[in-house]
This record gives sequence, C-alpha cells and structure tokens, in this order.
Amino acid sequence: MRALALTFPLSAHLLCVWHISKNILSKCKKNFSTNDDWEEFIFEWKTVISSRTPDSFEAAWKKFQTKFSFNQKKSINYIEETWLVHKEKFVQAYVDKHMHLGSRATSRIEGAHAILKRWLEVSTGDLYIIYGKIKLMLEYQNSEFQKKLTYQKSKIITETNLPICEKIITKVSHFAATEISKQYKIFMSADAENGLGECTDNIRSIMGLPCTHEIKVIVSKKLKFNINDIHPQWHLFPTFLQLAPTSSPMQANDFSDLIIKLSESYNNWSTSQQAVARARVISLMEGNDLVLLPPQVQKTRGRPHGAKNKISSLKRDHSEFEYHEISNKVDGDELTKADPNISSRKCGVCGKYGHNSRSHKKEKKGDTTTYA
Repeated sequence: MRALALTFPLSAHLLCVWHISKNILSKCKKNFSTNDDWEEFIFEWKTVISSRTPDSFEAAWKKFQTKFSFNQKKSINYIEETWLVHKEKFVQAYVDKHMHLGSRATSRIEGAHAILKRWLEVSTGDLYIIYGKIKLMLEYQNSEFQKKLTYQKSKIITETNLPICEKIITKVSHFAATEISKQYKIFMSADAENGLGECTDNIRSIMGLPCTHEIKVIVSKKLKFNINDIHPQWHLFPTFLQLAPTSSPMQANDFSDLIIKLSESYNNWSTSQQAVARARVISLMEGNDLVLLPPQVQKTRGRPHGAKNKISSLKRDHSEFEYHEISNKVDGDELTKADPNISSRKCGVCGKYGHNSRSHKKEKKGDTTTYA
C-alpha cells in the first residue's frame, strides 16, 4: 500500500472486502466457542461495512461494539487497530465516492487466474508450451467474447425496451440496460407526495449510469438518452476498439509524410531506440516474422535428474483462513485451532474430511482392509 501511495498518489486505492473478511476469520474465529456465535459476528460485521453513509457507518460500528464488547473485546480490538484505520479503502460509505463499477473485491482477477491455471494444467511446461496454451486460451476467450457481443447487439430484452432508451438500446450492454430499467421502475413507482427524495448521485458516480433523478428530467422534457450519457465501460461499440477506416487506400504523398515524421522522431530517439527501430524496419522490408521455436531438449538415458520428486501441480498452499475452514469441516460445530497438518481431502466413501478413499478402512468379507 505504501508503494502504491508513493507511485500513484492521486489514484483511488480500494481493498478487497472478501480478503478482509477472510483475514478476520483467520485471526478472530478461534475466539468463538460455537459456529453460531461466529456466524452472527461476521454477519454484523458485513452489515457495518455495507453502510451507505459515514453517519450510518459510525452508528453501525458503535452498535457492533456494544453488542460484542463484553465477550469479544479481543476481536473488536483487532478489527479496529488493523482494518478500521483503512476504512476509506473498503467501507461502502467511502468507496462509493469513486467509480468502481460495482467491483469491491478481486473476484474477477481470481477467476481469470483460475481459468489460466486450468489451461496450463501443470507447472512444469517450458516457455514454448506455456506460450502456446496462453495463446489458445486468449483466442478462445476472444471468440466467446465476440459471440456474446454479437448476441447483445442483436437481442433486445423486453423489460429494457423503454422509450427513453430508444437511441441506446442496442448500443449498451444488457447489464447496463437492465440497471437503467430498474431505476426507471423506481421512478415510476415513487410516491407522488414524497417523491424520489434527495439525490445521492451514487448510481452515476459508482456505475456511470443515469439515476432516477436524471430519468425524471429526461421524462419531463420528453427527451431520450444518448450514448454519451452512458459510461464507455458499457458501450457495445467502444471507440477505443474501433480501427481506422481502410476503405480509401493510402496515397503516395501520405506515406511520404509518414516517412518524414519517422525520420524526425528517429533523430530525437536514444541510441537503443534507434537500434530497435532499424531492426523493425529491416524486418518489415525482408518480411521476417517472429517465430518461436521449441527449446532444444537434451535427451539422456533413464529418468531426468530430479524428475521423481518434481512437483507439477498448480495447486497453491492453503491460506491461513482455509486451515480454519478445514478444521471446522473436520470437527463439525466444534471449533478448533487451525492445524496445517489437517488434510483438506474429502473421502469418497464416508464423505468426511481429513482422509481419502484409499486411507479409509473398508470391511471386505469380514476382514478389515486399509488402503494406504
């Protein structure tokens, strides 16, 4: 966090609420005698960090302290000293001041990492094999993305087909259109006496989408939303992905101007940049493409040195909170101190944790057989 504050002092740094909850689990769950007490504690904590305003957060935190201060003072002190000093980075009342597009956790990154590991399969592949698998993964993901993009450009969801969205209905994602329709329903069902209340500007500042108050203005003036009223994140035709038109061929004088500009820039570059530029120009003229060849592997007799004990699994070691969860699975409602030696394997015979089907004792024809 210190490096980020020094390198990008003006950026909004948010902390993952999921990892914070798991950290509290690993540090505080051992202080609870029953699982029900722990579930109540973590539920109340999630209510605290989901407060929408600073005032409601302070009130919820005081209520939380009062409820658990008698028998969980140690846990409350840990949260206060470790995490509440960074409340502006994860409490909803503060992070909603920034446009995070609904992402308050690193779940998407974790999911992308899991997909990459599934494609790689093992951790012992050489650079050539890894390059090929990553290339296949990206090509597949791009193909799936283009299919979904084409579908959303042609399909109109009935509930989002509103008069105010006529100009944007096939130009924004289904998610954005659905969110706008939700705000429209709130506007239509608002009480005539109380109205919509004070505008907090949360939907616009967080998601980049119009709120009920903006919809009210649009409806009263009999206007329609334009694509510029929606954040580019939700555009199906993003301008930064559109290529330059190629209908008219480049004229000879255009290419000459390009060469002149390149020469002027070349004279201002460093020696290393000039060397790279010369190599690229020569490669273009000779038609050379980058070819990645498989590495030369020296074949030897017998098993390669160290191959027997070489770990090829992509499975990472357990985090501290996972040991606590495994302990809970092993002992049921009886909570125990985290034990790194407890196995997370689930037996296919009895369905319990801590061993597998091979180490499970089976009775066969009156004899007890242990599979090791």
